[in-house]
Amino acid sequence: AEQQLDALLRSEVTPNDENVQASSANVEELQKELERISNELSRGARLQREEDGVRVIASIQQYISGCQRQAEELSNEEGEATPVELPSDFAFGFDAYFDESDVPESVEEIAYLNDQRQVLAYIMDKLFAASPESIESVAREAFPANVEASKSDSSIFSVGDAVTAAREGAIDTLGFKVVFTGDTNSLRSFLGELNRFEYPIVVRSVDVERPSGEETTVAPSDAGGLESIFGVFGSVDSSEEERQAAADELSKPVIEGNTSQFTIVMEYFQIVIGDEAEIPAEQET
Repeated sequence: AEQQLDALLRSEVTPNDENVQASSANVEELQKELERISNELSRGARLQREEDGVRVIASIQQYISGCQRQAEELSNEEGEATPVELPSDFAFGFDAYFDESDVPESVEEIAYLNDQRQVLAYIMDKLFAASPESIESVAREAFPANVEASKSDSSIFSVGDAVTAAREGAIDTLGFKVVFTGDTNSLRSFLGELNRFEYPIVVRSVDVERPSGEETTVAPSDAGGLESIFGVFGSVDSSEEERQAAADELSKPVIEGNTSQFTIVMEYFQIVIGDEAEIPAEQET
């Protein structure tokens, strides 16, 4: 059923009466299925839309300084200081806004940056809670109109077509990539927290590079389709328990206690067919 629905998103039909009726029925079926998926993906918080460029840039710089402070002040359960190692002048995904405050002219770009900032703030909170030894890089996708201009920005990356679950007119995504080092418990904790779906964030691939040089990459077997929307955590029909088991299986160590480097690619999802507008900023609590 999921494959059929995915095919509907790609198909073109001759506009005769019979096909128009069939298409209407297919659209209705697709909307119902996407609503079901949307309910599963959107059980928690939603993003707050903000179009004031000055406020958005200020919030990005506050996000950067807040993450730097978290990295410096992190401690373990015994209260011992365990600061997270960071590259110099690290901007946690917003290199272009580290020491300048140019406001984009496009309202949509401003709103896009604000969405990315909200999602990254959540991701970084979960990563710090997992007690990594270091954070090597944090990357986000470029605003669509700025892809070419952003190629020199090291904090910009692109989720490949073979990995993304985005579908034009049906599923919008915001892609992110984090690279950090730590032990297996750090990876397990991070994946487990993301699997709670407080935000509709789905891990699309996990790359583990161990001290021995051995490297393991896990990605959805049918990446991009509706049936693989939950990425490395399983199919759309997987229960929360099954997805957690998949997350635990991913993070099983080869050698307990070894420090490894983990590269996690993830996407924030929004179902856009029949979706309501984002919540205005003034409604934020």
